[in-house]
Amino acid sequence: MSETVLTYPSMFSLLSDKSVFQDGKVYATLSFYTGKNTGDGSYVYMSSVNKATANGGSIIDPDKMGTLTSTNVQTQLVDYLKKQGTGVGTGCLVRIGVEHTAEMYGGLPNIPTFDCTPCFKKIIATIQAPVIRLLEGTYYVKSKVGKSPAINMPNNSVVKGAGMYNSYLKNMDDAPIVSIPIGSYGTQYTTVQDFGVDGNRQRLGGVFYNEGEGIDFGKGSKNHIIKNIHIKETNGEAIDIDGSEDVYIDNMYIENCSGNGLHISDGQPPRYCNVSNVTVINCAHGRGRSGDARSAGVLLRVSSLNVTNLIIKDCWIGILQNGTLVSKDKKEHTNITNLHISGSANQDIVVTADASGMNITNFIIKRAATNVYPTTIKADIGKSFMLSNGDIEAAAHIYIAGNATSGRRGATLNNIIAPSCTIEVRSFGRGAEPWSYVSIGNGCVFSNMTLSALYGFKVSGVTCDNINLAGQSLNGIISGNIVTQNIMTDTAVDALRNIMITNNRVGVAVAPVLVNNIYCLTIENLVG
Repeated sequence: MSETVLTYPSMFSLLSDKSVFQDGKVYATLSFYTGKNTGDGSYVYMSSVNKATANGGSIIDPDKMGTLTSTNVQTQLVDYLKKQGTGVGTGCLVRIGVEHTAEMYGGLPNIPTFDCTPCFKKIIATIQAPVIRLLEGTYYVKSKVGKSPAINMPNNSVVKGAGMYNSYLKNMDDAPIVSIPIGSYGTQYTTVQDFGVDGNRQRLGGVFYNEGEGIDFGKGSKNHIIKNIHIKETNGEAIDIDGSEDVYIDNMYIENCSGNGLHISDGQPPRYCNVSNVTVINCAHGRGRSGDARSAGVLLRVSSLNVTNLIIKDCWIGILQNGTLVSKDKKEHTNITNLHISGSANQDIVVTADASGMNITNFIIKRAATNVYPTTIKADIGKSFMLSNGDIEAAAHIYIAGNATSGRRGATLNNIIAPSCTIEVRSFGRGAEPWSYVSIGNGCVFSNMTLSALYGFKVSGVTCDNINLAGQSLNGIISGNIVTQNIMTDTAVDALRNIMITNNRVGVAVAPVLVNNIYCLTIENLVG
């Protein structure tokens, strides 16, 4: 490569001297604008490069300056970028280097009134599989709802910053900042990492402004990496994975967002998402998805998801899983390992009847002292539900019910320490559905337990004050439990059939009343 022939203080001064350009020679700028010390670069003049390929950053047509000057005037920059690529013939400056920055295209960070969106759009429009580098600082961007977002990532593209707390995209109005919008089917292999997103929400006189989401990946896209991202102050959802497939999320910190913190939704449906090391704080108190009042720190509508190390603090609902799905594989579930929920204003975990199965292992729930909602976990199970190895550190109600219209389903609870919580498990199957099964035990500690309308169940290794066995429960075993008061059989309404109560330690000997068609009720070996 030839040595630099001349160095100029700005892009304007470089292009103004186009008469001296020689083929193969290198020319440099100290800054895109005079005295700003940003956007500097070196360029080779190549007489064979088609002017139609010019974009104003990596390839520059010297004949299409537009109204550009040496100062950072927004309208002049927009005019310059629009005219680049409209020339006829050959002869362009080609920038040395492969990564693209907004500064190369005239963008300036850290100026709240300077919109860097035209720079990012020019990169996306003219560069195949671009690598966009965000330097340290805050880039203000603008994109209207219903129109293309500030960065609409194409196939095989990368947006990479200088650190999740060092580089920021900050919203100037009300649209997603980084997005593959709905309708961009087939977009794949993208990476966003090492930067922050600031939704810049404001509230004045009860009116919300800047409604935009932080990151929005659209339906039908796949193979995405989201890593080391900080999202704050969005008035919509912080991150929306809407029908994407094969998504990898690691190390995200989400805070102070009015909508859902992390939303992974149905769409195609989404499958094979892996999420790890995510913290969601103070989200979902304002507007949820489509104004849904039941918004959550984490909203899931997904058929195959693995989550490891999830912290949810001070949100409206902790986790909400819902959505009608037709899974390609009946064995698919949402698996959450190492979960910590605290300070929820409403319920901590909600699973609706139309959701796929959920397994939660190693969890802690700390209820807020101001929480007036009695239920900490409410699960209307459409498929299966498993809770194991958890602590619930407050008095609350746990409600787990089967969905009578669904097919195979079940619930398993193991090693749950909730000494101040009452638990109610009901409506898992009838005689025509022998696949339903409920298993509770292996170190569970509750205050009181009610079992009602179960088909096939086992309660073993539980410590609690009372166990109340209510109507229409069939084919069950209550054995090896420590019950400080009593095991009660409530048979005032419906039948109990094929029930065995044996080898339990109770405070008061059970005295069942055999009425209303109780069949095969066995009670023995009760020790007071």
